[in-house]
Amino acid sequence: MSERPIRLEVTGTCARVPLQAPLWILEGKARYADAHPDEDIFIVHVLNPPHLKRPILRVLPGKGLLDRYPVEVKRPYGVAERYVVVPVTAPEIMREEVFLRWLEDRTRGQRSLQQTLLPLAFD
Repeated sequence: MSERPIRLEVTGTCARVPLQAPLWILEGKARYADAHPDEDIFIVHVLNPPHLKRPILRVLPGKGLLDRYPVEVKRPYGVAERYVVVPVTAPEIMREEVFLRWLEDRTRGQRSLQQTLLPLAFD
């Protein structure tokens, strides 16, 4: 069992976004992941538009995204922000159940999952 801390950087939208649209991840989340090699950092992208029965989670490792994907300036809320744009077909995106199984295996035998996870970061 690894002793490395796990951090989940949560991002996403409640807007109606096509399921095949690229994931927009704030550049700062990717920079944080690159700056903390001693932590296992995952980006948890949540789509939660009103027309879906439940949120869709897409999870990917945070390290190295800036080396593999473009950064674009977007204005989703009227203010320019820099986003790493990851295609929904990116090979490192894990299905929700795969990530949750990995997380359960990784934290098995520990006193509590809460002690393993550092505080969640929300947009």
